[in-house]
Amino acid sequence: MGLDRLSDTELILGVLAVFYLAESACWLRYGTVAFCRWFGDYRRLQTAALVENDRGQLRYASPAPASSVFLCDRWQLSVSPDGVCLRSPEGEPSALAPRDGDVVLPFDENFNVRVDGHRVLVGGRPIAALSTAESAAEIAEFLTAVSHAAPGRRGEIIDRFLDAAMDVDEAVDRVRDFEEVTESTQIATTLLVIYTFIAGPLTYYLAIEAWARIVWLYIAGFVGLWWVTVFNYFIAHCSLYPSHSASRRSRLLSLMLSPADAMHCVSLLSKPRLATFHPVAVAAAICSPNRFRDEAVEGLLELRHPKSIGSAARSETALRIEEDFRARLFTRISSLLERAGHDPKRLLATPEPLPDALTFCPRCRMQFVHANGDCDRCVGVALKTFPRDRDAALSTEHNEPRDKKSSVMANESA
Repeated sequence: MGLDRLSDTELILGVLAVFYLAESACWLRYGTVAFCRWFGDYRRLQTAALVENDRGQLRYASPAPASSVFLCDRWQLSVSPDGVCLRSPEGEPSALAPRDGDVVLPFDENFNVRVDGHRVLVGGRPIAALSTAESAAEIAEFLTAVSHAAPGRRGEIIDRFLDAAMDVDEAVDRVRDFEEVTESTQIATTLLVIYTFIAGPLTYYLAIEAWARIVWLYIAGFVGLWWVTVFNYFIAHCSLYPSHSASRRSRLLSLMLSPADAMHCVSLLSKPRLATFHPVAVAAAICSPNRFRDEAVEGLLELRHPKSIGSAARSETALRIEEDFRARLFTRISSLLERAGHDPKRLLATPEPLPDALTFCPRCRMQFVHANGDCDRCVGVALKTFPRDRDAALSTEHNEPRDKKSSVMANESA
């Protein structure tokens, strides 16, 4: 059927459906992690990228009208009492820093922090881009507090900030409050979607001869539900984010102009809700126990075996800052696993070898048929040989060799 054979009503509904599905996509900056659910439990959003550039990726999230998407950020910086290194504790250079060499910012009189939208700047130089303006402001406040503190108190401030970012109980409370406050908004968005894309077409095709007489009643009902949804969004936003009046005004204008945007207003409310928490803490708060375990183990492996991008040009100061911050994060993630009844030492043990596998990557757990080299996935992470006896296989890896690159063959261990 060509477009010229569609009626005006069919064309309008089709265009609205396209906009609605397009609004289900979520733009993720590099370093941002999204948790959402289609059906069942929350999980990390790992759908294929629809569009990507050097700043981020567009991924498709849940099209359900009342679905929630929680955004949070991996640490893009390493912070210690000695200063800030523009490299994550997992070894990834910041997207705003050169990939070779180091950028270390000492806490001196030139360490002036400010926020520009989603970006954090030091001395006019952007050092991090966060998922929300609110999380950028919190990082800026944290860095300002550390830089102004006496050297002997900086470690205490860093620990206090990380404790807050790992506070699972607080994250659970925020999610519970969110569900209670947005209950009426979820109902309104669901009714708007059903009315628009189910009741509307059924009425049109079942009563097509009377459509010209009742179309204005349908439009009045559509506009009424649309504005009820916008009103519920306004009430929920005022309750969840009372100090964010500027973002509330700009978003309200968008919702009043676009019904497709209004149909997804629950996810708009959820995105900043957990933005200041570490991804592992968010997983502990909203994911199933098994998914949380997998997220935590992945986080620990990435901290224990950081990538070595541009390692030849690394400075001692940068390495010291990274190691300090990495140890603080590792301790807290391990504590979350222990609190959930897991033994981090056993979870980080050498995986069972697959048939013909000689080596494995200690970071991503891919297994290889080659005797040495580096992992193709994890830049600069050397492959590790499987222990010959079963007892050694249950010990954790500490000292990692640095060999040359090999080809990949098989899959990830549980």
